[in-house]
Amino acid sequence: MSEIIAEKANVISTPVKWEKTTFDSNDMWMAFQRGEEYQKDKQNKEFEQTLSKNINKAAVLSENIFNTAINDYGVNVYKAFLRADSLKNFDALFLVELKDYLSGKFKDIYTKSHLIKSEFNDNSFHISFKFMPNSDDVNLDCIYSDGYMFAYGKK
Repeated sequence: MSEIIAEKANVISTPVKWEKTTFDSNDMWMAFQRGEEYQKDKQNKEFEQTLSKNINKAAVLSENIFNTAINDYGVNVYKAFLRADSLKNFDALFLVELKDYLSGKFKDIYTKSHLIKSEFNDNSFHISFKFMPNSDDVNLDCIYSDGYMFAYGKK
């Protein structure tokens, strides 16, 4: 007898001697699916908003360093590149003219980048600034293949 009861207990539809009062298992399943779809849409929107906000923040901070180097310190920055390592982590790479890269004034740019990092990096956003001297040997395709998807500066 217990085998028969256990077998009947696995029935998903409305039991035979019972009447439907509010909703049945099909209604529950449909509500679950709607809730699951709603949650996916909500997470996708949140992801897109966070990524967009953080990419723009990384771009603005990188432009700030780029323009400050040129306008305030006279350092010739050829180009800046930006990549997203994750939703929250970004790297900016700056190609700087070799003579400026080796000069004493470049230290001020490096210090400025550290100040910006310490001011803006937190649990929801992190950016790293990297600098390298520009030369004819720099292979832009290698930079792009390293994931730097955005470029800013001289064309």
